[in-house]
Amino acid sequence: SIVLGTLMGAAALSLAVSAYQAPPSPPAPKVVEVEKIKDNLFLLKGGGGNTAVFVGTTGVVVVDTYSDEWRPAAVTLAAQTGASGDRFTSVALRERWWLFFAAIALFAAEWAWRRRQGLP
Repeated sequence: SIVLGTLMGAAALSLAVSAYQAPPSPPAPKVVEVEKIKDNLFLLKGGGGNTAVFVGTTGVVVVDTYSDEWRPAAVTLAAQTGASGDRFTSVALRERWWLFFAAIALFAAEWAWRRRQGLP
């Protein structure tokens, strides 16, 4: 009863403390500078790269430069230290063919023993 009360008090205290913590500050907004090149052609600078925007009569064409900031990083695989991956190739089941024959022999022996004992 005392332990349960202590645990409940600790839980209530932790909830109260977490409620009074300040939320994390939002990230700073990315500033993009717009440069007008022609009446229908704009250049957006900043935010990790440059982007060209062409406004036509039938739609808008946006050409964006590659930016590592906007695209996720490629997955890289690194070699791990330790034993090599080919350590199990020498113990493949195809090299242990006699295990299959031993298993069949054991099943046959059990079957024969059950028949001799009158068991199903």
